[in-house]
Amino acid sequence: MISMTILPKADADAKPVGEAWDEPNEDPKLTPPTEGRGFKAAFDGMMIDTSKFSLPSFNFMRKYIILGALMSVAGTLLVVVMKFA
Repeated sequence: MISMTILPKADADAKPVGEAWDEPNEDPKLTPPTEGRGFKAAFDGMMIDTSKFSLPSFNFMRKYIILGALMSVAGTLLVVVMKFA
């Protein structure tokens, strides 16, 4: 369903509304979706049965991936600083 409101410019300026979820998010307020946003929903949409496999927990690996990314950024910044020093 789509609705549209036509109002005077003075009223529109007094009560601004953002695009999509941008602030100010009101009139009507758009709440972010809470379901249907993961890989399972995407595979289910492609009619792939996800009940037969599961992904491992990446909590241990995630720490090392984040640490590696931070070290890469720090190393790149160090090289840039040393080059222009």
